[in-house]
Amino acid sequence: MATRKKSLLKVIILGDSSVGKTSLMNQYVNKRFSNQYKATIGADFCTKEVVVNDRVVTMQAEVINDFPDQIILNSQNNRPGNPDNCQC
Repeated sequence: MATRKKSLLKVIILGDSSVGKTSLMNQYVNKRFSNQYKATIGADFCTKEVVVNDRVVTMQAEVINDFPDQIILNSQNNRPGNPDNCQC
């Protein structure tokens, strides 16, 4: 029996509060949806393994909630990853 190759995929879901980031993650990972809203404080994590082209892919999903006050990009030099652009 041949062993399958393994891969790791990290997914980060960012956005404003109350837009459904955690609901989207729960629907994909756990196949469930709740009509009762419960705000995520800070961050939430899930993992799921799927097989793609005979490869086991472990997906690590992280939801990060509401961060517009933490990251502000300078309009003249708006390159993501440039620490000079961030005001934390």
